[in-house]
Amino acid sequence: MTKKIVAIVSGISLLLLSVPVWSFYADKKQEKLLKKSVKKWNAWRKANPKTWVVLNRMKASRADFYGANLSKARMNNTSLFYANLSTANLKEALLGNASLSGANLRNADLSKADLDGAYLKHANCFGAKFISASLKKTNAKEAYLWQADLTKAKMQEIDLKKASLWRANLQGADLTKARLDGANLSGANFKDADLTKANLQNAFLWKANLKGATLRGANFTGAIWVNGKQCGPGSIGRCNPL
Repeated sequence: MTKKIVAIVSGISLLLLSVPVWSFYADKKQEKLLKKSVKKWNAWRKANPKTWVVLNRMKASRADFYGANLSKARMNNTSLFYANLSTANLKEALLGNASLSGANLRNADLSKADLDGAYLKHANCFGAKFISASLKKTNAKEAYLWQADLTKAKMQEIDLKKASLWRANLQGADLTKARLDGANLSGANFKDADLTKANLQNAFLWKANLKGATLRGANFTGAIWVNGKQCGPGSIGRCNPL
């Protein structure tokens, strides 16, 4: 029995030792290459498809990473204020608690990416893909998400106050307890989305698609409804037109 315990403990120790300490911080060589040339970076990624990309805690505010291949990259706690990530491949990237305020994510692909707790305030996400991405408790106040694809995204408690989601696709998205007060949601697709206890006070929902959406406990007070009428006080779970 003792031998078995020793063997198990040894196995766990070897497993922990196999995870390099630097994996929690940016790999300096990778960071230097990316900042020097996106073209060379993409060529390196193509030649080394199985190499871990570790850029955690990287400071790259206002950096130009246009079109960079950052798929599956570990980028937790990175500082990317006003960085240019337009058309970048960020599929399955780990961006937990990353600072992306004011960043340009226009037409970027963040499908299945983890952005829990990230900061996207004022970010330009026009046409960006967030399919099945996780944006739990993400701060996206006043973010620009025109025509963004958020299909089946996990957005519990996300803050989208005064954000613009004109014609955005949120089909099947989980927006439980989300803040959407004052947001522009005109033409947005919420088919089969979960808006349980979401705050949509004073939101603009003209021509939005709410077919099959769960509206239990959602607050629509002061909102402009899909038909252009304003919702009156006590509009919980539905719109009570003035």
